[in-house]
Amino acid sequence: MNISKTALRISTITKTESGLLYYAPREIERAIKENRAIVLEEAGMLVAFALFHRHGHWVEISTVYVSSAYRGQGNLRKLISELERRIRGKYGGVFVFTTSPRLVEVVRSFGFKKANMFLLPILVFLSILRHRLFPLARTANSIKFFKTGAIFKMELYALSPV
Repeated sequence: MNISKTALRISTITKTESGLLYYAPREIERAIKENRAIVLEEAGMLVAFALFHRHGHWVEISTVYVSSAYRGQGNLRKLISELERRIRGKYGGVFVFTTSPRLVEVVRSFGFKKANMFLLPILVFLSILRHRLFPLARTANSIKFFKTGAIFKMELYALSPV
């Protein structure tokens, strides 16, 4: 995998696909190098990816994407399974904010339960806010998310004692 090219492709998708949090190519390169990105490719084509971030003893699955040509083939389950393998036993909790019924179905099959975001530790909540608003390039995406009301449709699913 050519990390720079892959990071640029993922960055473009996060910028153009509705509902995804924007990431600059350098952020994605760093995530790949730090083992916080899961990238599925097939014959040089980007099939799917997931990015996750640590917030103290918690891990947030912040972005999940499966290319439309590869949906319905188990790739979402592969991403979550690989994520679980990488973080098993290392953190106090794992969570995802989502509006996607398919992602809800898959994470529930891994034991995630619907939770109240106000039950997250305050430092985790503040870390999430900081992550959503900085760098400033991400702010425009976040503002659009607030303006459209999509933020109010998001649900929290956690694999932890929240």
